[in-house]
Amino acid sequence: MPSTLKIIQPLTPGGKKKWSARTVAAILSNEKYKGDALLQKSFTVDFLTKEKKKNEGEIPQYYVTGNHEAIISPSTFDRVQRLLERRKAG
Repeated sequence: MPSTLKIIQPLTPGGKKKWSARTVAAILSNEKYKGDALLQKSFTVDFLTKEKKKNEGEIPQYYVTGNHEAIISPSTFDRVQRLLERRKAG
């Protein structure tokens, strides 16, 4: 994938030319690219200070399939997830 990115030279989501491994990994693990949405990944702890916290089970999360038009097919996204899991397992 990095070689493909060098050929077509798209900008990163932050507008940079150089893609980091972390940016690519974030894209590959983000369900929004297949048209789904996980709601309440984070929540506001204090509205006065605007303190936010990652949701680690404190409040319910909701997974919405087909929320918007997909950038990649769900089957391709799911194949990538299986590949990443295999690589992580060793």
